[in-house]
Amino acid sequence: LSKITINDATTDEDLFNSVELAASILSLSGCFKKVDHHNKGDVVLDVAHWYVFQRTRSHFESLKEGLGALEVLEAIQHHPEVLKSVFTNTGKKLTASDVENLFTVCTVGFWRDYLQDAESVSLEDLLIFITGSDKIPPLGFCPTPCLEFLHDDSRFPLANTCDNVIRIPLKQSFSEFKSDMDFGIKNSPEEGSAQCHDCHHL
Repeated sequence: LSKITINDATTDEDLFNSVELAASILSLSGCFKKVDHHNKGDVVLDVAHWYVFQRTRSHFESLKEGLGALEVLEAIQHHPEVLKSVFTNTGKKLTASDVENLFTVCTVGFWRDYLQDAESVSLEDLLIFITGSDKIPPLGFCPTPCLEFLHDDSRFPLANTCDNVIRIPLKQSFSEFKSDMDFGIKNSPEEGSAQCHDCHHL
């Protein structure tokens, strides 16, 4: 806020006060010049450059050294677009196929239909119920999400976010399956939180 105030100051008094407020960061950045209305823009840019680049340079160099030791840095430099999604959030919206492909079993029948027909429970809600996260990490989940079936009289789905396991009930009709899945997920005590819990259900 102080830096923005310096840049936007229109009177000598405003400029003086904003420089006083920013005195600590100006000193840390090595800026000891007198700030006036002619050079205030350059001062703000210099301090911003120091804050973003110079202040963190040692950490950045340490990161480069670590990546270089594993030859990851070279791969990033040669294939930046390929590895971009590993280090950045692509903003890609979660799809039914994304969730389905997480599981090691062949997800068929009502489960696949449920993913495609997600309405009152979003795919993000479902992923939170199973893993505690509403997004798929760039490097995937560990352990890999697993789908299991409940062979008792359990009516609602169970999940364990520590092991990324969801256990779904066996039903005679898809409408009953969807209704009980929606109710169980929406009314889970931990729904919407990223906590590790064992077999949460109603």
